[in-house]
Amino acid sequence: MEDKMSRRYKSWDLPYDTRHHPEELEVLTRPQLQRFLAIRTGHGDFAWYHRRYKHDEAELRCGCGRPKTPDHLVMCRQSRRSFGKWPWPGEGPRIRPQTRAEKKEYLRFLMGDPLAFKEFLEVTRFYANICPRGLAPLSLPVSPMCLSFLFSLSHVEWRDLVIYFHILL
Repeated sequence: MEDKMSRRYKSWDLPYDTRHHPEELEVLTRPQLQRFLAIRTGHGDFAWYHRRYKHDEAELRCGCGRPKTPDHLVMCRQSRRSFGKWPWPGEGPRIRPQTRAEKKEYLRFLMGDPLAFKEFLEVTRFYANICPRGLAPLSLPVSPMCLSFLFSLSHVEWRDLVIYFHILL
């Protein structure tokens, strides 16, 4: 199964098991899930993605002025203002990620823990206040039960779900 995963998804080095119901379907709202999957897959409201697919009307920059990238939410200087409230992995000391590698490692933590991702978005208000343009919440009815059904099928993979979300957008 892993040989069919995209390079981007593999780069997160996360467990992948289609036999179990993914936690993110239970804990994230639809807009949060959309952004979660966009970061994991690289398909979403990102500058390079909009340029590649010639989305001329898309906003390519965050509210801070930097280009939108999948890892920008942990690198954005505006979201870093609320660092003291960020969810933190384990019991270790809370040290602000400084290097690009440390920031990516923190984002890897968020991608592996949907509850922490949800808390991060609530604390930073990244998509609500800092970088709100470009992604609207899903406008068509998509229930968690529908998504759960998709994952219950043994042949459904993340990329199939991403295609499903693209159709809805």
